[in-house]
Formats: sequence, C-alpha cells, structure tokens
Amino acid sequence: MVNALTLDAETGFLQSINPISNTFTAEKKMDFLRQAREYRKLNKGWPDFGEICERIGVNILTLERHIKIDEEFAKQFKELSLSGKYQAESDMYNARLKNPLYMFGWLRKWFPDEYHPEYRANPTVNIQVFDGKIGNAQAFIEAETVDTTVISPSSSVKPLISK
Repeated sequence: MVNALTLDAETGFLQSINPISNTFTAEKKMDFLRQAREYRKLNKGWPDFGEICERIGVNILTLERHIKIDEEFAKQFKELSLSGKYQAESDMYNARLKNPLYMFGWLRKWFPDEYHPEYRANPTVNIQVFDGKIGNAQAFIEAETVDTTVISPSSSVKPLISK
C-alpha cells in the first residue's frame, strides 16, 4: 500500500494518514516546529532535531523527506534555520572582543570583497622580467673570472713573448 500524502487545509502541510504506521501528520509537524522554536527561545541555542523526532514519534529520515517534499513545512523550517543562522552571526560578532578570529569571520560574511580569503592580494614575482638579465649577469661574471691555474713550464709550452 502506498502512503499517499494529502494537504491539510488548516496548516497547509502535506500529511500522511495511515492507521497502522506512525506517520508525520500536520499535527506532528506543528508540534515539531513548536518544540524547536520553544527551545530556541528559551536556550538561545540550537535544538536537537533527533530528540524532538523521538518525542513526537517520527523517524529523523521522515523529517528530512518532508522538509524536501512539503513546501509549507520547508518554508517554516527555513524560517527556524534562519533564526539560528542570524543568532550564530550575532554570537560571532559579540565574541570578537574575546578572540579577533570571530571578528574576521563576521567581516568576511558581511564584507567579502575586503575580507574574504579568496579575494586577498597575493604578491607574486614574474620571473620572466628577470630572465634575460640573469643570463647577461652570468656571462659578465664568467668574463671577469680569471683563470688561476698554474702551469709548470715544460718543453711543450712555448712562451708568448720570445726574447
């Protein structure tokens, strides 16, 4: 038997009503969102969705599936997620006085052109500019080098200047 989803007119959520299985009904979705929001409000933290799913009797994989297929539920879940995101950014900004790395994280988020690591200046040296000069310098050094080899006089060596 296929577990078809129907639209709950009151909430706008898709729900599955199957008397022999523990389905994710519109009522359970409302309860899930209520518990998650309540946790955020009371603790200024992020709720454990697995624990909430256990309390309402829904498998965590079912939660994931309904976030993907139920447009209204996904919208409300996104709203919850955004509240966590902006709280994290606020916490990061407030922690900047204790640790400057948090300041850079916040600046990179809001001012990426100036502070994002992919946009920072990386000075480089163009070796091609020096390529010909290095060869000329090497030739000059070789021309100035004096041969200091001592050759002992022998019959096979003729003096350059004859007397």
